[in-house]
Amino acid sequence: MPIPTATPTNPSLRIYNSVSQAHAHDPASRSVTGWVSENRGVSDTLIFNPLMMPAGFNKLII
Repeated sequence: MPIPTATPTNPSLRIYNSVSQAHAHDPASRSVTGWVSENRGVSDTLIFNPLMMPAGFNKLII
């Protein structure tokens, strides 16, 4: 009988898309606007589509 171990026998690398995860689990964007104050005035549509934000917007964040 094999002894179970704490590590999985078939480890897999899990890479999550932060934009799709936020859209799925925080549709009102409460978390991202709570932690990043610069995003408080941004609409939910632009929060989940950062490439559609106006030019120069992200210079304040970066």
